[in-house]
Amino acid sequence: LDECGETALEKEKVVWWRTSQLLEACLRVDAPFISGDNVTPTVTVTDWRSAAHNLMLQLQRVRHDMTAVKDELEELQLKCTDLERQTAAEEDRLEAIMLEKKALKGYVHAYGQDV
Repeated sequence: LDECGETALEKEKVVWWRTSQLLEACLRVDAPFISGDNVTPTVTVTDWRSAAHNLMLQLQRVRHDMTAVKDELEELQLKCTDLERQTAAEEDRLEAIMLEKKALKGYVHAYGQDV
C-alpha cells in the first residue's frame, strides 16, 4: 500500500482506465496513440499532452462550427419573422380586397346589375 492506501493493482486499474479513456478520445478525433507493444500501451506525458492538445483543437473546431450554426439559425429566424410579417400583410391586403369586393357587389346589386 502507498501513502493513500492504494495497492499496486488499484493503481494499475486506474492507469488502464485512464489509458482506455485516452485511447477512446484519440480514436474519436483521429489523434495519435502510441503503443509500445501489442499487449501494453505505453503512454508518455508527451502522448498525453499531444492527445490533450488534439482534443482541444477538436473542441475549438466544434465550438467554431456551433457558432456558425447558431449564426445561421439566427439568420433563418430573422428571415422567418420577415416572411411571417409579409404573410400577415398579404392576408390583411386580401381581406381588404374581399371587403371592397363585397361592398362593390352590394353597390352594384342596389342598382340592379349583376357582377
